[in-house]
Amino acid sequence: LDEERERFKAIFDASTLGIAIGNADGRTLNANRAFKDLVGYSDEELRKLSFRDITHPADIEENLSYFSRMVEGKVDSYKLQKRFVRKDGFVVWGDVSVVAVRDENGQYKYNFVIVEDITKKKRAEEELNRHRTRLQDLIEGRTKELIQANEDLEKEITERKRAEEALKKSERFLNTVFYSIRDPFSIMDSDFRVVSFNVAY
Repeated sequence: LDEERERFKAIFDASTLGIAIGNADGRTLNANRAFKDLVGYSDEELRKLSFRDITHPADIEENLSYFSRMVEGKVDSYKLQKRFVRKDGFVVWGDVSVVAVRDENGQYKYNFVIVEDITKKKRAEEELNRHRTRLQDLIEGRTKELIQANEDLEKEITERKRAEEALKKSERFLNTVFYSIRDPFSIMDSDFRVVSFNVAY
């Protein structure tokens, strides 16, 4: 038994993952160096705090729901990703696994909390999402410009067709008037050459 305790203590102390032991009130009984480095609190400070005190306000409700179900015996473990608020006020992300330890009657005794710091991963995801959003905005903006340009072009083509049709009607009308004149009539260019004339001419 002593050997097992020594082995556990060695793993507990040397682990790069944050490990903490908590009670039914959500308070930390013990924590390894990695966990204390993650949240920025000492052992003494953590013993006075509930996990609610170091959890981001937006994540407390979900965390509390899982924790309550575990203490009540409805589940023996749970996992979630949540934000921790460090002592210095900075927010860090953790991939959290919590496992309950129960007595021979199934009553809750304490729990192990294992936390992997995924802050860099989350920041990278957030940056990627920002790039995607900017790209999507650019694409949508460019698409709107192209649609507007296409509509303007179609409008211009339609107006040109109307103008051409009006010009053709005007030419047909003038030709009709020109050739219906009974007196001789001709049209000359700038060099005084006859370019058109009516039947009477």
